[in-house]
Amino acid sequence: MKELIVRWFGSGLMLLGVGVLGLPEFTSLLLPAAAYCLFAFGVFQLPYERRANPGIAGFIALGDVLAISWILATLGGSGTLGLLCAAPCAFAVSRYGTQPLSLAPLAAGSLFASAYLLGRPLDAILLGQAVGVLVLCVMLESKRIVATTHRALDPEELRPLEGEEPTAYLELRESLRRMREMYRDLQYRARRDGFATQVAELRHGPEANFLRRVVNKLADLSQAESLSLYTLGPAGSSLVFRAGKGATPNARADTLPLNPDHAPAQVTHFAAKALDALASDERKGTFRNVVLRHRGKLVGLLCASDPDPVGLEQTADALEQIAPYVAQAIAEEAEHRAWRFSAERAEFLYDLGSLLRDIDSLESGVALVTAELAQTLSGADVRIEALRLPPLPEGEPSRQEGHWWIGDEASAFARDWLGEDPGIRSLAVVPVEGASPLAIVAFSRVADGLDESQVEVMRWGALELSRAIRALNSRRRVRGWLPDDEFRQTVRQAGQGCLIVFSPLPTASPSDSRPLRQERRSWRLFRRRLTLALPADAVASARSNGVIAVWSESWDSPKASNWARAVIEGSPAASSGAHEWGFKIAPSQALAALSADSGAKAALAHS
Repeated sequence: MKELIVRWFGSGLMLLGVGVLGLPEFTSLLLPAAAYCLFAFGVFQLPYERRANPGIAGFIALGDVLAISWILATLGGSGTLGLLCAAPCAFAVSRYGTQPLSLAPLAAGSLFASAYLLGRPLDAILLGQAVGVLVLCVMLESKRIVATTHRALDPEELRPLEGEEPTAYLELRESLRRMREMYRDLQYRARRDGFATQVAELRHGPEANFLRRVVNKLADLSQAESLSLYTLGPAGSSLVFRAGKGATPNARADTLPLNPDHAPAQVTHFAAKALDALASDERKGTFRNVVLRHRGKLVGLLCASDPDPVGLEQTADALEQIAPYVAQAIAEEAEHRAWRFSAERAEFLYDLGSLLRDIDSLESGVALVTAELAQTLSGADVRIEALRLPPLPEGEPSRQEGHWWIGDEASAFARDWLGEDPGIRSLAVVPVEGASPLAIVAFSRVADGLDESQVEVMRWGALELSRAIRALNSRRRVRGWLPDDEFRQTVRQAGQGCLIVFSPLPTASPSDSRPLRQERRSWRLFRRRLTLALPADAVASARSNGVIAVWSESWDSPKASNWARAVIEGSPAASSGAHEWGFKIAPSQALAALSADSGAKAALAHS
């Protein structure tokens, strides 16, 4: 009602003012004023709910804007009072929440439309008024109108329905049951994730003790009385005992037969039967086996033992939860070990070929091959034997099968199990071709401890040793590197010259195998550097303790000192420092000419 009165009063006041002033536009405004009054009455007839709608309120405001712009254009006041068109927009935005961005262009365009229809000029002043209306409408802030209705509640609605309490009780019980299941599931996942984290942490340690650390950790987590870990053998036809805690199986249970095509349940069944057959009477039926599988492939087997059936069941449940993570860790560790062994095998072949190139006797070649193989075949004892095999346990068919391999020049063979003797559980023998009756013998105290890749390394070692022996027998050295005896004889027969002695300074303890290996490699690089710089008339000799002696008849003391200093400064050990190579090279300061007297012989003997 208020809006209707305002619209009618405004129309009448406008006509009264135009008539009093005697303006000629009075007759032109009668029809627009009457139309606007009818528009106001039509708006009044609308229900309040529809008028309060933001969209309908926007259309009503647009009608007010058109009426104002038409009146201003008729009276010629669009250039001065055009900003009045923003008033209906502001009312609709603030009262009913109409979007100002939808009204702004329409309100500004109404000024141009009215002026154009009435033939008024579209000048810059009118454009400024339209821009002002546009800016004012855009700056308006709409607010959300929330309508709240109130209704009195019927007392009957507040009365509780019959049977509602049992239904609420059942719903409460169902909610508690779901919450309890969610809590158990959360507890299970938290325990499983904790197991996975602890298994992953086991890989941060010495590689040689990885499986032992796994067994100890699993025994602590599952509270098993005894626990044994079996992994798949190299041939894939047996499970081999690797580590255990508590009452581990006896020697006959070190290997369990396996069919790789069997399902996990069959593997567990046959392993349990094998262990029960080997167990004592009081231990029968106290084993539970858990199969370790990773990506669908069998990795190993966990064997838990406990006289208490309840404790055994709890241990088996804990092992079942952690088994996937243990299998993944063992499989990844095996892949890493295989990759590392491949790299060490290539390094072994390169080192062995470089070292055997300069051997001066069969004994030195045998010693080099034995030392390199012992480092590459970790966990195995390596020997190079002659004439016969090391003694094996009596009564074993495999012993008789390989006893005559030297006389028959047979090929290499390997045995993954050699009876009850804990000293030799697996054996591999590779003959050295052309050097009969020599053979490389490797044996392990672990069943199935030598796989095919390790036997292949032994074959390469035998081949390199055979080549070195043939080269040693076919060449005769008169200059360059000489055996120790020939070097001494050459120096004694020389009339004059100078002797240089190079001596390494070891920095690693004998028990640390890896630094010693780096030391030997670095010393070999120095020998290569010395060989390249060796004069044509010089001879050199190397001893097993690393000492190198160089003799030249054309040297005097200053010339020998300069040459030795140049060799040391240009060597990789000198350029990289002792900490990188693990040793230093120091030339002897006793650089003097030698003759055939006793003093020279004594100096040479101490070199």
